[in-house]
Amino acid sequence: MNIKAIICDIEGTTTSISFVKDTLFKYAYFNCEKFINDNFKEQEIQSIVENLCVEARNDKNEIAESDNVNEYAHNIARYVQQLIDQDRKVSSLKLLQGKIWKYAFESKLVTGHLFEDVLRNFQKWTANGIKIYIYSSGSVEAQKLLFKYSISGDLSAYITDYFDTNVGHKQEPKSYENILNQISFEGKHVLFLSDIPNELFAADHAGIQTLLLRRPNNYEISEDDKSRLSIVDNFDEIKLK
Repeated sequence: MNIKAIICDIEGTTTSISFVKDTLFKYAYFNCEKFINDNFKEQEIQSIVENLCVEARNDKNEIAESDNVNEYAHNIARYVQQLIDQDRKVSSLKLLQGKIWKYAFESKLVTGHLFEDVLRNFQKWTANGIKIYIYSSGSVEAQKLLFKYSISGDLSAYITDYFDTNVGHKQEPKSYENILNQISFEGKHVLFLSDIPNELFAADHAGIQTLLLRRPNNYEISEDDKSRLSIVDNFDEIKLK
């Protein structure tokens, strides 16, 4: 592989699934009401709340408005928790989670998990002139926070750019074509790393090289998918030459 750029997924690839699910999502879940209440007068939060209300109406699930900020924040938080429980990919939810996580990371209430092989391989790849990109369903803001405030220190300097679902959903080939257009590399010179077979198949359809990460406690892969994919257990096993 003559690789000039690497695109990394986060959950199950650079970072444990349990950190995303049990730390980040739970923090946002249990702290959203207080955060909305404390920051209700901020314009960005007002905008997010308005969009959440629109989303709720589309769901036939009206959020009860109230002149009492505490009560209104409680009603909004209940809908936010419902979206999280349903694992909904809603832009306004992602924005709110990003704001909550920003506060948590910057206040050192949360530190981003990275597998121990990530830092040394990011260092090696960039030293060899390889560009590193991140592509996750989480917002770009949330991605940046995880790598800036990680247990391995600030990895921001190693990452050229970040992509989220604004370029498209991760299981659609068009999303990877959009990324290729933005980073200006041919697919044959780009490697995508993920733990989800359907994401890898979509990237492959766009002409990108792929590897599946088999990290501890990742989701089980079917035998059929295993037969169609190249698999590594960590970044140290990746051979780029």
